Amino acid sequence: MAGVCSKGYQSVLKKVKDFLKGINELTDENKGRLNKLGEVSELVASVKKEKGGVEGTPGVQICIAIIENVLIALLTGLYTVLLSAFSDISSMIKEMVNKQKEDERFVLPQPMQARVDAVERYLKNANGRLEKIDDTLSNLIKQVKEATVKQFKISDVEIKVLEMNAEEVNRTLDACKKYLDQAENEINLLESDIASEMESFGMKTAAVTAGVLAVVMFGGVLSFPEILRLNVKEVAERLGYFRTLLLGAAAVTGAIAMSVLWKGCTFAKEKFYCKLLLIFRKHSRLRQELECDLMNPRSKDIHSNFVF
Repeated sequence: MAGVCSKGYQSVLKKVKDFLKGINELTDENKGRLNKLGEVSELVASVKKEKGGVEGTPGVQICIAIIENVLIALLTGLYTVLLSAFSDISSMIKEMVNKQKEDERFVLPQPMQARVDAVERYLKNANGRLEKIDDTLSNLIKQVKEATVKQFKISDVEIKVLEMNAEEVNRTLDACKKYLDQAENEINLLESDIASEMESFGMKTAAVTAGVLAVVMFGGVLSFPEILRLNVKEVAERLGYFRTLLLGAAAVTGAIAMSVLWKGCTFAKEKFYCKLLLIFRKHSRLRQELECDLMNPRSKDIHSNFVF
């Protein structure tokens, strides 16, 4: 069974690795983290194998319980979820920045850019916590290996150090999750802002067309509020019949020209925003696929086999 656990979790790690590769975040740093998780899965299998053959003294039971809690948290708990989320958000922000660099005509409005800046700050803080976990995890792996060699018969001092490292991992995981939740929230708000801006383009275009038509048609003789109050006969009397015809023809041409110019600018900006929304949609789909893969029946069986 121990071999099945270790081998089974390798398939879970492979899914995470494929996800990171798909979003261009299979960095050397993330490769190192996945390798450590693979080593942890081997330790879980080893501890599970040794557990049945050791003396059940209180000290041994405490040692095994500590190891159980921290290793299971790393393998089937928050760690892989946070690692995937951090990498996904980082990739998303990088793609957005690259899109802006491709076409420097378009700059995000200040409120939207403020959200991007906030996400980057949260990511920096989250990465600091992940790096802290990396250091603590290295120490934990060493301690667990030593405890296994001693059949978990370690001193009270060693147990205390093990407890402190385990608690540190859990605290750091919670802190990392807090920053990533805040980053996710800013991403969701940014996506909503962009979608709302795109919806407003149609209404703005219609308003501009109507405004241009009114101003051009009446050559400034009548204001737009006055136009709305007068009927056709009254407008003609105020302008004169021939002037009405001439200005009417000019109005159509001018309104069309101005509308085309406005729509051209709007279309380009709308296209830019569409590209950003496609980035959000793509990453959302990939995250959902990963979550489904990790929650399928086989993965659940793999995770349940880690129970000591």
